[in-house]
Amino acid sequence: MKSTFRILFYAKWEASDEAKMLPIYVRITINGTKARFSLKIRVSEKIWDAKSGRAIGHSHEALQANRYLDSVVTRINTIYYRLCEQSEAVTAQMVRIFKRITTMCFKSGLMAKDPFCDVRLKKVKKDRGYLTRHELELILNYKPTKKRLEKARDVFVFCCFTGFDYSTTASLTEQNLVLADDGSMWIETHRVKTGVASKVKLLDIPLSILKKYESTRINGYLLPVLSNAKYNLYLKEIATALGIRKRVTSHLARHTFATTVTYANGVSIESISKMLGHTKLATTQIYARIVDQTVSREMDKLSEASIRLSDFISVKIYVYRFL
Repeated sequence: MKSTFRILFYAKWEASDEAKMLPIYVRITINGTKARFSLKIRVSEKIWDAKSGRAIGHSHEALQANRYLDSVVTRINTIYYRLCEQSEAVTAQMVRIFKRITTMCFKSGLMAKDPFCDVRLKKVKKDRGYLTRHELELILNYKPTKKRLEKARDVFVFCCFTGFDYSTTASLTEQNLVLADDGSMWIETHRVKTGVASKVKLLDIPLSILKKYESTRINGYLLPVLSNAKYNLYLKEIATALGIRKRVTSHLARHTFATTVTYANGVSIESISKMLGHTKLATTQIYARIVDQTVSREMDKLSEASIRLSDFISVKIYVYRFL
């Protein structure tokens, strides 16, 4: 289903002051969910057009108000499409990052004062999803009857075993393939989103996928990457067919690489960070959460050292008794 996204400016006529100045509000609607908030500006009743949601005329007040509204639209659109690229479940409340809008308008001179200068927003950490080993195996063994689903599945699996995001994967060409001295094949590139260098050694599964499309490459691009909208739509269709209830998107593959494919199999957080193209280790820790396999493996190590641990504790207790 196509996402609906609308921005509407409106005035509260019942809140008009003695000078007949109207407070202006904005309403964001995404797939039926709505968020409303004040723009902290007022416009004369005589120049506000309720039908268009704009000031009319060529007066200084009208031009200044419309410039401000245009800047708000630009900023909201930027936030919305950035969230879409990150494959988040975008809602109207998520786009309501109005403090950034007012800060931008204040710095550009469109507002005399930033009404949110003393407001501090608290960022809530979000647990990012990923596929378990069983769910990943389901997708690996999936045999689609439609070519479009096969291509989407192959690109997704490639990302699960390389950690590349959608934009970076779509931009990969034959020039990004590097043959190491030991005969192994690597991909060296820069993330499209950040420009940070990323280097990943190709395992057997991504190598087989590249080999599969080698003879049908167009303009040297390694994989037949679809548009992001269609790609995510087909991934949803695959997940439904396999009974996977998670929201399978292009970015979920990146999370899966960081957790199920690498971290759960003993790859260090530092190596994962380098492959993902992160500049801060803390960013990687969002993706590579401790999974059950990792906890089990580390507890097994603790079990092997139980005798030494018991001796250590006993000595400590003995020493403390005589302190």
